[in-house]
Amino acid sequence: MTHWGDTPLVLSPEHAAIIAGAGWHKSDVRRFLFEPRDEENPMTEYLDPTDSVAVPRQIAPRPASLDGKVVTLLDISKAKGDHLLDRIEELLRERTGVATIVRKTKPTFARPAPGPLRQEILGATDVVIEALAD
Repeated sequence: MTHWGDTPLVLSPEHAAIIAGAGWHKSDVRRFLFEPRDEENPMTEYLDPTDSVAVPRQIAPRPASLDGKVVTLLDISKAKGDHLLDRIEELLRERTGVATIVRKTKPTFARPAPGPLRQEILGATDVVIEALAD
């Protein structure tokens, strides 16, 4: 195996404060970033930076299959995100048995999705795929 050297991680003071405020130490960040993930060791917690104080969140359970599911493709309004979602939609239609694919767009990538949009998605979908592209 080729060794490419150490991977540096640089955090802004703001991000470092969020991480420290959640009670994480360097070893926690190192483990989170570099510990191998698999079915026996899934990533189940992350820090939500949209709160005024970082709050640990649990990831949503993943369905075993997309067959018969309603999938929402959420464009966060970054450049070319729609192109990425077009391709994802094409692949979902080719390779899965999704019941419906719904397209939604956030008004801006700079802020979390507005409450009414989140509630609309939450009430009508089984799976959300969010696109980030530039």
